[in-house]
Amino acid sequence: MNTFFIDSLIGMFIFTQIFIYFNLIYYKKYGTIPNYLLNISYNSIYYYSKLELEFMKTTNNITKYIKTTPCLNNLLNYMNQNNDKNIYSYTNINDYLTICSKFNQEDNLDYKLILHYNPDYEKKMYIESLKVEQSDYKFIMTEITINNNNISIHFTSEKYNYLIVNNKFDKNFINYFLKTHYTDFVKDLSDSEIENYKIKIIDHNVNVVEFDNTKSLVINKTGYEIL
Repeated sequence: MNTFFIDSLIGMFIFTQIFIYFNLIYYKKYGTIPNYLLNISYNSIYYYSKLELEFMKTTNNITKYIKTTPCLNNLLNYMNQNNDKNIYSYTNINDYLTICSKFNQEDNLDYKLILHYNPDYEKKMYIESLKVEQSDYKFIMTEITINNNNISIHFTSEKYNYLIVNNKFDKNFINYFLKTHYTDFVKDLSDSEIENYKIKIIDHNVNVVEFDNTKSLVINKTGYEIL
C-alpha cells in the first residue's frame, strides 16, 4: 500500500467525519436532518471518492508509461536512488562492532558492512560515500565447530550478503552472526563458548582451509585472506 493511498484514506475519513459532525449539530438543534443536507453529504462523499479514484487511475497509467519507456524509467530509478536518505542503517552490537546495512535494489537484499568500531556522524558520511562491492568469490562450504558440534553456515541468503569487499570476520563478528542467524545452534552457549570456535572452509578450488578464533577471514573482490 503506497503513501498516496494511505493519505487518500485518511483524507476521505476526515472529510466524512466533518459532514457527520455538522449533521449531528443540526440534528441536536432542530431534531431532524433535512433531505437537502443528507443529499449534499452523500454527493460530496461520492464525488470526492470518484475524483480520488480517477486521480489514482491516471497516476498508475503515467507510472506504467514511464516504466515502459527506457529513458524515463532510468531517470525515475536515478531520482529514487538519490532521494533515498534511509538506504543505510546502522546497528551497534558493542563497543567493537557495528553492522551497517545498505539495501541493494538490483539484488533486492541487504549488503552487510562489518565495522569494527562505532562510527560517529562524520565516519557514517564517509562510509556512505564509498562504493560498496559484493565479492565475486563464493565458498563451496563453510562449517563451524563449537564444543564438538558442527553446523554449516552461509554468509549470503535471500535477505542479506556479508561477502562484501573488505569485510573482516573475527570472533566479535562470528559471535554476532551466530546469535543473529543461527540462534538455535548457540542459544544455550555462553559468549566464551561461542567464541571458542573452529571454522573449516572449502573454497572454489576445493582447497580445505581451517582456522580458529585467533585468526580473521578477510573478504576480497576475487578471493579471501586468513590473517
